[in-house]
Parts: sequence; C-alpha cells; structure tokens
Amino acid sequence: MKRAIPALLLIFVFAVPCPAQPHSHWYKSKKFWIPFAVNIASMSADYAESQRAFALGARESNPIFGERQPGFGRMFTIGMPIAFAYSFSSYRLATSQREVFRYASIAPTAYATIGHLIEANKAASYSPVIVSFHHKPQF
Repeated sequence: MKRAIPALLLIFVFAVPCPAQPHSHWYKSKKFWIPFAVNIASMSADYAESQRAFALGARESNPIFGERQPGFGRMFTIGMPIAFAYSFSSYRLATSQREVFRYASIAPTAYATIGHLIEANKAASYSPVIVSFHHKPQF
C-alpha cells in the first residue's frame, strides 16, 4: 500500500490539466529545475552514504537495485528517472490552474527528499557488529 500511494499520486498529477503557455516549456522553467536539483542532491547523499555502509558490510534492502551491494552508478541510473518524475510532478502542480494544486507543488519533492534523508541517516548510522570471544561479556 505504501508503494502504491506515490504511483497513484503521479497518475493523478499527470491527469491535472495544465494551462496553455505558448513560450513556457518545462525544460526552461525554474519550477522544474529547482526541485530536480534538490532531488538529485538528496539522492546523491543517500547513495554516497549507502556506499560507505556497503564498505562496512551492509546490504541493500531495496529490491529495485537488484544486488546486495550495488554500485553508486547503478543506484544513480535507476534513481534518476524517479527523481525526474518527482520533479516533473512538482512542475505540473506548480503550473496548475487550480490554486490548491499550486500550494501542494512542493509535496512530491518534499516526499522524495525526506525519504532519501531518512535512508541516508540509516546508512550513516550503520556499524558492523563485532563479536569477540577474547573478552568476557559486560552486562
């Protein structure tokens, strides 16, 4: 159910009518590029922290990456279209004719950024469990 909500949100966003603007395209708009930069920065921080945790022995829990310890390039290549979709959703909401959608335009970017920051925090706090049989356990 948790994974279905973002997909339904994206479908809903693309169904929102966008006003006809003859000289304004999404690829020329700050309303697209600023959320895209924020998404890419948070995604890169998450993946960099994941690589540090992989070096300590952690394993990836997200099955979309397909490996236990995927490389940064693989993670970035898979994550880039998702970041694009969140940014384009923000753009579509920001350019909507309906005022309530314009106010909600930060929601897709905020959702993605917070998700990446939570995952980066988990990776940053990872430490391997070291078991030593040379010392008595302390309680």
